[in-house]
Amino acid sequence: MDKEDFSYEDLLNKPLAGAQTAFIELVNAFSEMGHEVSVRNNCVIEYRSKSIDWCNLSNASIPNGDIYIANRSTSLLPLIPAGGKVYFWLHNEGKYLLKRSNLIQLFRYYPILVYSGNYHRSSFWLWWLFQFRIIPYGLSDKFVKKEAINVAPPPKVIFTSNPLRSLEWLVDRWKIIKRSVPQAELYVFSGPITYGTWGNSVAFRMNRVIDYVRANQMHGIVLRDPLPKEKLIDVIRNSRAMLYRGDKAETFCLAVAEVQAMGLPCVVQDLGSMKERVIDGVTGFITKNETDFEHKAIALLTNDILWTKMHCELISNKFYNTWRESAKMFLTYKSKIQL
Repeated sequence: MDKEDFSYEDLLNKPLAGAQTAFIELVNAFSEMGHEVSVRNNCVIEYRSKSIDWCNLSNASIPNGDIYIANRSTSLLPLIPAGGKVYFWLHNEGKYLLKRSNLIQLFRYYPILVYSGNYHRSSFWLWWLFQFRIIPYGLSDKFVKKEAINVAPPPKVIFTSNPLRSLEWLVDRWKIIKRSVPQAELYVFSGPITYGTWGNSVAFRMNRVIDYVRANQMHGIVLRDPLPKEKLIDVIRNSRAMLYRGDKAETFCLAVAEVQAMGLPCVVQDLGSMKERVIDGVTGFITKNETDFEHKAIALLTNDILWTKMHCELISNKFYNTWRESAKMFLTYKSKIQL
């Protein structure tokens, strides 16, 4: 169950944020594993198949199930029928649960809290009062590159995250990086359209950052609209690296996980969950300050031997879950699942 208005087919047709992507991918994983999945949210377009029943929350009741997953909003907990295992999947920083109304619901229903990693768990300091599971996001098979490439690609860099997560900061770093790597290009795929209702509420702030990017395009920056996942894969495949500062609010960072699975090293800072996504010196760099970030980015864009070593490490080792593996962590037996 979820309170937002995204629909099942949005994953194919629209750019989506990490939480919405994870929700749909988990539904697909459960379905592919042979489970019956009922979904209730505020979708505009409903969807039904042999194993998926995706309806608007106001148009359909919540059927009985063995497992219930309430997504992000504690106001969903009172709607869950009695019986069955109840999970509460946070996605965002856990500090929002400290709001009185959220704590009342948590202590009334005591769901099993689901975090995407240890950093995510630490964002809710009362975590120890509740049962919990750490279940990392999975990755679609589409984002998993099977074979390493022999020739390092040209210095094309991508940014595919939230513009409010230090994109302006990255542009300032890029102007310095560009001086040492004149042929380098930074492709920015970012904007409020990815984030649905919340994106609309902060569109002014996001667009102000996008305007800053647009004003600096003479520094080898190419500004593009966000892309659906299917089209984003081709962009990643033809890129060399992702540069991303990170953010204290970043509880998993699906954007970094996706590009790493496709063999792209990343340069980040030690913020949020970045230490859980990037292995310093192995799959990219976790940098200490702005100068360190710039120097490591320049090295990754100019040193083909360094890039190839990191790329091959990413391809030859599995640093991610598949969505089926993540789904199995919610259950160990066949069941009807209500989201």
